[in-house]
Amino acid sequence: MRPEDPELTRLLDRFVPVRLTDFKPVDMTRFQFDYDLTFAILMMNADGRTYSRYGTQDWRHSEERMSVEGLKHSLRAVLAAHARGAAAPAAAAPKPAFTVMDIPAYAQSPAARQPCAHCHHANNFRFQQLRFEGTFRKEMVYQYPLPENLGLTMDSSAPNRVRSAAETSPAGKAGIRAGDVVTRVNDTPIYTDADLQFALNPLPEPTTVTLHAERAGKPLPPAVVALPAGWRKTDVSWRPSVFAVGPALGFGSDVLDAAQKQALAIPEDRLALRVKQLFPAPHFRVARPDLRVGDIVLGLNGEALPASTHVQFMTRFRLGFEFGQRGTLEVLRSGQRLSLPVVGVDPMPPRKE
Repeated sequence: MRPEDPELTRLLDRFVPVRLTDFKPVDMTRFQFDYDLTFAILMMNADGRTYSRYGTQDWRHSEERMSVEGLKHSLRAVLAAHARGAAAPAAAAPKPAFTVMDIPAYAQSPAARQPCAHCHHANNFRFQQLRFEGTFRKEMVYQYPLPENLGLTMDSSAPNRVRSAAETSPAGKAGIRAGDVVTRVNDTPIYTDADLQFALNPLPEPTTVTLHAERAGKPLPPAVVALPAGWRKTDVSWRPSVFAVGPALGFGSDVLDAAQKQALAIPEDRLALRVKQLFPAPHFRVARPDLRVGDIVLGLNGEALPASTHVQFMTRFRLGFEFGQRGTLEVLRSGQRLSLPVVGVDPMPPRKE
């Protein structure tokens, strides 16, 4: 917004930068990107067609996949495409404008009465609406699959260039190598890793996808990548929309470090979350009636779990449990291991007619 890099300033001066801070009036048929992100750029022409998207994230960090150099690389590529008359991809067919206010679950919620909407409200309330209609499937949370799901790690300074490719991965088996520049996925031009994710987003599983790439400036034969069942899955614990897709237990916790685990004879690679807060809402008290502040959560349903953060553990619970499903929470309390009853409750109950 206030760039200090002189080249970035010059590049942005060749665009008409517009910052959108309220998602309520945004037409989602035109502004299509990963709505769970906290930062995203769309590079569009004057007709409102999108050349490219910039901005991505994973569970580790919200910025490590992005850089000023990567943004400049993307802006230069889009300006060059525009100068040579390359057409920005058109939508499949013109559609009426659709905003978050057109999602009944949002329009009838307290959030709709707030001064502005966040981008992730589009996913949260879309999922809630689908739940209300009985058409929601938990597989829907695996949106905008990462390049790593194909076996590719992209270069943050040139985000359509492959930094590494796992040889035994789907993309590696199809012949993609480190240093290759991905130019198109099926019919979608690729300038960034966000464009690659956008191209992958509507694809089913299993499926095949065609990657067009260049090596040392020369086009490679199209690489047909075979993607197996489950190829879309990845760690989605960072996504705000996960809050809407499954039950909750209503507590907060901190991760025990290696020394704390050792003192309690908990293996370093095992889950150990110390409960620091119990949410006071009545439905949460029903969810975990016997849990106490200070308890150390070790697992679920008699199973010790791998080490994870609190949000990763709750994401596992939300995706693995249904609303109203009962189970046990394995905890350590004052040196004693206990199995406490829990039931998944809905933090966002669907609206009622």
